[in-house]
Amino acid sequence: MDEREVKPEPTDAPPDDAGTFDGDPIDVAWKRLTDRWDDDDAHTKLLSVGAADARLGEVVALYRRVAEDGERSESDRAIAKKKMDNAAFLAVQMMEATKTRKRDVPRLRPGVVAAAFVTIALGGLLIWAATHQ
Repeated sequence: MDEREVKPEPTDAPPDDAGTFDGDPIDVAWKRLTDRWDDDDAHTKLLSVGAADARLGEVVALYRRVAEDGERSESDRAIAKKKMDNAAFLAVQMMEATKTRKRDVPRLRPGVVAAAFVTIALGGLLIWAATHQ
């Protein structure tokens, strides 16, 4: 087979006419990021893609691999740790924003409860008095 006929992997594919890439959006953003590790915009793009797809846990895991990789430079690991913390914080914020709020259960007012008790007690007393004359 001629080398010119080999198709590139989806994440390596050039953008189509719409400027998009084939493949999983997280994988594509991670590939772009690893090619431009010091570019803060690439990190922001990965966080945006993860947030848009509600997959920030995967983004945290990707950064954790770099942060814990002893063969990476200290600078790379520090960046990964910072971005991992940012992604985790963003995930928590998104969960807080979308969590279901506990409905306030209507409380019985003590005055209403006391009035109902007195009414029932007086009604019972009247019935007893009426039947025991």
